[in-house]
Amino acid sequence: MNHTETYTISPTQGHSEAYLVMERTVWFYLELGDSQSARMHVGHLASELAFYSDISEAYRHALVLIMQWEEAERLKAEERQRQLAEQQGQQLLHDFIAFMQGKDKAEDEAKEVARMELVNQLHTERAMAIWQRLQQAELVDEHLQPVGMSRTEAAYMADQMAELLKLHNKWKTFEALWHRRNMRSDFNEGLEQKKNHKWQDVVKALLSDI
Repeated sequence: MNHTETYTISPTQGHSEAYLVMERTVWFYLELGDSQSARMHVGHLASELAFYSDISEAYRHALVLIMQWEEAERLKAEERQRQLAEQQGQQLLHDFIAFMQGKDKAEDEAKEVARMELVNQLHTERAMAIWQRLQQAELVDEHLQPVGMSRTEAAYMADQMAELLKLHNKWKTFEALWHRRNMRSDFNEGLEQKKNHKWQDVVKALLSDI
């Protein structure tokens, strides 16, 4: 609609002119996105065009147009907000998946590093002599896993091996090898148990000459 055109207001033109002026005023502001100014301006027009017999109807009609536009804009804003939330949700999901994939990759790399440390630390000539001695005593199996002993006993045996092999991260190393956790706690608990004193003597005697 061309809003630059002018129009004459005259009492002889009848009610159609009042509606026309109101509508054109409303749409002028609504196309600018300013419903507040539209409402204020048609309020002024309602006073200025009071000589029209149907000005009240024209004014109400203008207000209905404004409210319909506002409702339509509200719905569009809600739809934009919904789409934005959906996009943000999809982005968050994408970022989370990427994070988890990166985390899994990092964990795989960490496991590979730990495995190589095990190879380097527990497959030396001295380490193999210790493993052979423990296998002969049936304290570990062919997979180098503890056999027939408690967690505290296994932790003590790991500690003695770590001292002989000069391992810096003994708990991390043996937890990875034996698929365990909290071996430090197991070791400390074993030291406090009198029943483990005999076991400690057995392990020390078994490994003393290596």
